[in-house]
Amino acid sequence: MSGARPASTPTRTDGVLADAVLALLASGVVLLAWQPTYAGSGWWIAGLSASFLAVMVAVAVRDAGGGGEVVTLGLFAGYLVVAGPLARGSLAVEGWDTVTDGIRGSWEVWHQLLTTHPPVTAAGPTLLPPILTGLVSGGFAATLALGSRRPAVPLVPVALALGAVLLVGQHQAASVLGVGVGAGAVAVVWLQVRAARLEAEEIGRDPARRRRTVVALVVVALCGAASLRLVGGDPVEDRYVLRDGVRPFAVSGIVTPLDSLRDLVLSDRKLLQVDGLPAGHRLRFVALDRYDGQSWTADNDTDPVRDDDRFLHVSETVENPAAGEVREVTVRATRYWDRPWVPTVGAVQSLGFQGSDADLGSDLLYNPATQSALLPGGLDADVRYAFTAIDTDRLADRRVEGSAAYDEELRDRLQVLDEVVSYWSIGAYTPMDALSKVAEGIRKVGRYSHGVEPWEQRFESGHDLRRLTDEFLLTVPTVGDEEQYAAAMALLATRMRIPARVVVGAVVPRDGAVRGSDVTAWVEIRAEDGTWRTIPAEVFMSRKPPDRLTAGGPVDRDYQPPSDVEPQLPDARPEQPADREDGPDADRDRGAAWWLLLPSVLLLLVVAVPAAKWVRRRRRLRSRRVSARYAGAWDELVDHARDLGVDVPVSAARPGQAAVLEGTLPLALEADRRIYGAGDLDPGDADAFWELVRAELREMDAAVPRWRRVLALLDPRTLR
Repeated sequence: MSGARPASTPTRTDGVLADAVLALLASGVVLLAWQPTYAGSGWWIAGLSASFLAVMVAVAVRDAGGGGEVVTLGLFAGYLVVAGPLARGSLAVEGWDTVTDGIRGSWEVWHQLLTTHPPVTAAGPTLLPPILTGLVSGGFAATLALGSRRPAVPLVPVALALGAVLLVGQHQAASVLGVGVGAGAVAVVWLQVRAARLEAEEIGRDPARRRRTVVALVVVALCGAASLRLVGGDPVEDRYVLRDGVRPFAVSGIVTPLDSLRDLVLSDRKLLQVDGLPAGHRLRFVALDRYDGQSWTADNDTDPVRDDDRFLHVSETVENPAAGEVREVTVRATRYWDRPWVPTVGAVQSLGFQGSDADLGSDLLYNPATQSALLPGGLDADVRYAFTAIDTDRLADRRVEGSAAYDEELRDRLQVLDEVVSYWSIGAYTPMDALSKVAEGIRKVGRYSHGVEPWEQRFESGHDLRRLTDEFLLTVPTVGDEEQYAAAMALLATRMRIPARVVVGAVVPRDGAVRGSDVTAWVEIRAEDGTWRTIPAEVFMSRKPPDRLTAGGPVDRDYQPPSDVEPQLPDARPEQPADREDGPDADRDRGAAWWLLLPSVLLLLVVAVPAAKWVRRRRRLRSRRVSARYAGAWDELVDHARDLGVDVPVSAARPGQAAVLEGTLPLALEADRRIYGAGDLDPGDADAFWELVRAELREMDAAVPRWRRVLALLDPRTLR
């Protein structure tokens, strides 16, 4: 029957089904980019459900003859119906207020995601971003696929949705790489399917479609392998995400327990009741890791090797991996703990407030890098909270090697401490040995006082640089309490190129009742493996009271070393090859780097040559001038023959080239007749000529071994 559809031509129903399935698949890959952000599977179910319903709406509207504007309106209305109850946290619908709450919640939830440590609990308004992602990447992509005859148009909403998710997401190379390769593979397959179907609807099925699809998938796989080789599994520290530009809570201006340590200790009131933490363990109030010359403070963005070093909100759980014993602790605050810091232990995994104070959890801020928690409004009397944490408290010893991630700017400002370091570290063999000797020396000459007695009042509180040097380390007598000793010891470690911070907390007594007299301060140093090790106060702090007979004016301490010993400031770590610009080790490292990079470069070349030939073929096939399509088809034949090793004269005329290529003379004469003829050319005839050339190419390939065909694909000579 003349009116029957050819068997090789796909039906419209087949095209709708393929576009719908691929739209769902692309949307699913985009939704996977949310995985590092959310906990549980609720976000995944919500996003996929939204994507499926959106694709069904797009198919139904298109089948009914509606346009993209109808689909957009329907998806927007459906989203508002869902967004209101989710934003309000209630299934009750109260007219226009529910709609406005949904719109406001849709705007505010993005800021909530950017100011919350992952994983975020997928409940209530936090489900809106995955739902929006599913609607855009699934519904709009399906709408464009069913209404446009351009193969690449449906990929636009998919790319926009993926970019938005990655900008809001986390610094994780593995997830970015996996989602990127997955999205690329789906995009290539969808492009191939759409291009082949649209082409078949016009001129019939392309017999080379399967080969092109396989080549495209191979290209995607090679690109993914090259990306994996170049990126690896390390965090993408240079990748920009929106959370990097969000200003976190300004914590540096809050008074710390170190500033008011004397008030806490001298009052000796009951501050906290702790259950679940064995006696003698340290309860952590706050870690102070920034020094401005006046005081040690807590702050954001202080850790050069982490990207989660900020005080941000937390959900029911915290992504805070660590090694150690798991502790389940309950804390009750008394009315005398009138400060915003929330005492914890180690790496907190989850924290929640109990009873009528459960809502306080939404205001809690936590910094995983310093293991410090903050409640801006403070803890009221009898507020109870429970947390699960991994106890990471480990003592430092002389075998530990310090990390190289110290504050260089702060170290350069502490030259005044060189004579102290040089004097006490004489004879040290390692940086930690030197730090231990300095701590022992300070404890030996130091005295302990809170400045309570009238004759002790000149031993003031504070830990500015003047108080720690001219009025403490460099004077006789050297008198202070935990505030001065811990602050000074952390600065001395920093000057010795060992990263250090001050931690204020308490040693939990047997009955768990933490009083002011239990409050203390210690120092933590960063080891080479990235962990923080504790130097207890008793290592560097003296408990001897000052001598009342020497309570006169301060005297400069003589830190001059013996005449037969040359002063030397110990280096915190041996010189590494990366610290030297020249020398055989540096040359060897550079050579090793080149050898490591060589496989990646070769892999990229293997991908680039076939890709360049594919682009060249497409340009020849779709040339604007029809005569150029004939010329391009013949050039494609000649180039492929040369890739297979046939010596075809490049400068010869087409009939002369055909003499070398057996059986191609009719094609050469037809190309010359069409190119140099006077009449108008039909694009359909040019496409038919290309089919004849493709048949000749297949015969060429069949006449040579498979390995020769592979070499021909990778041969770059004909690209010149």
